[in-house]
Amino acid sequence: MKKVILAILVISILISSACMNVSTIPLGTYKYRPPANPDMVEVYLSEKDVPGEYKKIALIYAEETFAFNSVGAMIQMMRIKAAKAGANGIILNEINSVADFSDMENGPIDKKKIKAVAILMKN
Repeated sequence: MKKVILAILVISILISSACMNVSTIPLGTYKYRPPANPDMVEVYLSEKDVPGEYKKIALIYAEETFAFNSVGAMIQMMRIKAAKAGANGIILNEINSVADFSDMENGPIDKKKIKAVAILMKN
């Protein structure tokens, strides 16, 4: 049963990731740490919510290529990218919906964009 759930989760993430671009830009002279477990990456809505001291290590941008992703799926992909950079948290900066008029025949499509900062919290 666990293998089935894991397989469904992996397939869902792969499908979602094909419908969005997620990029990471390192900040300053930070050298990435070994990858962390994405499930251990905490998500914060503002800097005030982060308990204790932290260092900003990377910017993370997520943008839909098709308008079918949930914000939750996009944030999960951002957690995976942050974990690969060695972060143990992300602070969400912006969640926007942008009208895409590239297909005027069917009307505009709202595509989501999310900006966040990957952080390394001190223990």
